[in-house]
Amino acid sequence: MKKDPSRTYQELADENSFLKQRIQLLEQAEVALRESDAFSQSLIRYMHEVVIIISWEGNILFANEAAAKLVDIASPEELSGRNMVEFLHSDSLNKALGDSQTVKAGIEGFISEYRLCTTNNREVWVESIGGKIVFRGEEANMVCLHNITDRKRAEEKLKASEAKYSFLTEKMNDVIWTTDMNLDIAYVSPSIEKVLGYSPEEHISRDINEQVP
Repeated sequence: MKKDPSRTYQELADENSFLKQRIQLLEQAEVALRESDAFSQSLIRYMHEVVIIISWEGNILFANEAAAKLVDIASPEELSGRNMVEFLHSDSLNKALGDSQTVKAGIEGFISEYRLCTTNNREVWVESIGGKIVFRGEEANMVCLHNITDRKRAEEKLKASEAKYSFLTEKMNDVIWTTDMNLDIAYVSPSIEKVLGYSPEEHISRDINEQVP
């Protein structure tokens, strides 16, 4: 390549210095980005809430300490490379796969519930919210999970209790009713039809003065 005779040695030196500065700035930016990424991952690693980053194929690219603890694994590193399918209960598999594709399509920030199976065969219920991010140069799904197992168990106990209560009241001859804080009747046992000739629904819809025989 021929030198441009119109350019002085000083101009070439200045241009060379400018290019060196640009390269240094790029190198510094790259280092800062790596440090920032490492800092962010360090914060996420020790968060109380479960955070995982998953490829669209379901492979776990990153998991924090809480994620490992959730599925009874010793360390986050042991989760890396495994597929979420290993931990999803069969009842939740199709829903989770469908939700992942929804996030990939750009619809994010919705809450879903899944049932997981840990390595110790424990069943765990989680509430999930996911969003699309760029991780190590590739698009991925960052998912935050909240353990709702205790809440689910409480709901199941409540349903069982309500079913038992309903069974007992439906078989009794005595009339049983419950009221809300405004003393409006919220429930009447089916036996009221034998006593007053009204179905529970009809009795509840009647005026308060008509409800008391």
